[in-house]
Amino acid sequence: MYKKSLIIILLFTLLLSCSGKNEKETKNARTDSFYCYVNRIYEKNSIPFVQFDKIQVFTGDSAVMIAKQFGKAEFEINNSGDTNWFVPNDYFVLNETAETEELPLAKNCNIEITISDESTSYQVTKQNNVSVEKLKSHLEDYMIFLIEVKDGFIKSIKEFWTP
Repeated sequence: MYKKSLIIILLFTLLLSCSGKNEKETKNARTDSFYCYVNRIYEKNSIPFVQFDKIQVFTGDSAVMIAKQFGKAEFEINNSGDTNWFVPNDYFVLNETAETEELPLAKNCNIEITISDESTSYQVTKQNNVSVEKLKSHLEDYMIFLIEVKDGFIKSIKEFWTP
């Protein structure tokens, strides 16, 4: 009886470990998304690559809470003496490490940028499916992007517009 149980357990374990994909393939097959600063875009072997630095973006109350922890929140004292804490433009960026990574762009990568008329009213227009060249000319150091990755390729880059 003991031998039968042991054989069944071993067979079951063997079946579970033989899924047909190795660990690297499984890791690359997952979809991931993150906020980042785009440092540069360049070509390697005729394939566009994006070099980026991952960051965390907080909005609303969580932005104030995190900014306070790092001594970056601002405050004002109202007429009744209460302290109101805030972060400018209602977002806070946390960049704990300045480590750069790079990934290739997928052939059908959707690139979305936001164009502002830079007037006092900041009328913004989103532009979808822009070219890599237009993204390059649009880049500024402070811009935040949401990148979606699947199978080791960047499938989408969307600008997180900030005033």
